[in-house]
Amino acid sequence: MRFFFLIILILCANFPSILNAQTIIEEFNKKPKSFWGIGIGINDYGIGVGSEIPISKSSCIIGNLGVSTWGGRLNGGFILYPNEISRKTALSISYSYASGITNFNPSLDVESSSGTSHREVELQLNAISTINLTYLYNIKVSKNSKLVLSGGYSICLTNELYKNNSSYTLTDKSKNFIKLMAPGGIIFGIKFMSAF
Repeated sequence: MRFFFLIILILCANFPSILNAQTIIEEFNKKPKSFWGIGIGINDYGIGVGSEIPISKSSCIIGNLGVSTWGGRLNGGFILYPNEISRKTALSISYSYASGITNFNPSLDVESSSGTSHREVELQLNAISTINLTYLYNIKVSKNSKLVLSGGYSICLTNELYKNNSSYTLTDKSKNFIKLMAPGGIIFGIKFMSAF
């Protein structure tokens, strides 16, 4: 009986700390979880994987890794949620790096003495950096998953996009095609992400 009374006394004396520990556990469980997923996009990260890691109640660090028409692609930045993390709308600013391609051999229109002709040319696609301003809309798919639609604009920070290593002179149409293919311009993307 004394032993039972002693246990009750110890529990009563430590009751505030037990409550405090429970509060800490509840707060930990309320903390927004990290999201990881896969996606596809234009001027986003091509085809690849991405993550959102919360750093506060309304912001996340983002990181993406993918393969695009301009080689490998890395992206990192911040997302700001006006409301709750992973809910509805968000704004993002990020930096992207596309590795380029050393030996790229497309068939393009080139200038010749008889006008224009279609030839295979050797190009070096240079590494390109961009700053991306993006609007995101999150659609809840299940308790721990979401579909993210993104749109925005990507600002190219690199002047020389490519180097023509062939003896052919590209037509304006071919030059415009390469500029269109290069990182920069309108962003559109879609990705599926789950919380962990």
